Amino acid sequence: MQRIPRFSRAWRPALLLPVLVLLGACASKDDSIEVTSTPEQMYADAHAAVEEENFSDAVSRLEALETRYPFSRYAQRAQVELVYVYYRRREWEQAAAAAQRFLQEYPQHPDAAYVRYLLGVVNFERALGFLERSVLPVSNEEMDPRYARASFDAFNALLRRHPYSEYGPDARQRMIFLRNRLANYDLRIAEYYLDRGAYLGAANRAQDLVTRYPGADATLPALEIMVEAYERLGMNALATQSRQLLEENEKALAEIRPGD
Repeated sequence: MQRIPRFSRAWRPALLLPVLVLLGACASKDDSIEVTSTPEQMYADAHAAVEEENFSDAVSRLEALETRYPFSRYAQRAQVELVYVYYRRREWEQAAAAAQRFLQEYPQHPDAAYVRYLLGVVNFERALGFLERSVLPVSNEEMDPRYARASFDAFNALLRRHPYSEYGPDARQRMIFLRNRLANYDLRIAEYYLDRGAYLGAANRAQDLVTRYPGADATLPALEIMVEAYERLGMNALATQSRQLLEENEKALAEIRPGD
């Protein structure tokens, strides 16, 4: 997977470049934020702090810009930079909230693809406790898959809404990893239900896996669970449909992997 990109420099307006030379005069010796008279200057100061990875100062400046000039185009830029800064500070809640707020307010913004990508990466990072384990027990609070699902959904939205985005290749790689991990999680739950005789719960969980994560490695065992669960429930028509789907998937897999 690719490394998360630095915040896009495309937003740095040419008219601000000369101002960057004077940035040293914008903060006092006690690092207090000087609220300048124009949003352009405030954004230049904030963006310089981001570039220097002075994220604490950047947050203060970006938030001050949003507060003083909430309807300026620089306030929109500040919102996007805040998502990135919160991400770099590993402040996941703030990053996710800032990204969701921006996408709700400006869903068609030119940087919406970037924000959707960042939202996916933020939730990917939040899900690492879930994703790093090869065995996923059912009853473990650390195995909460909600952030992994949120990451998958964010990347899916990115690819659906921005199919030619530069962030697409990395998003696809992450989605494949997430898909297989989430499918395995649902498979464990379906197996748990099946072992305890909760056949309807097993069938429903396996069906959700097949529908939500097509192509996942867990698809075949999930279909096998559906066949057995429906047979035990006496739902013969559904059992037959599931068996046919299982055979079709086995045939398709054999064509892809003829040596197996």
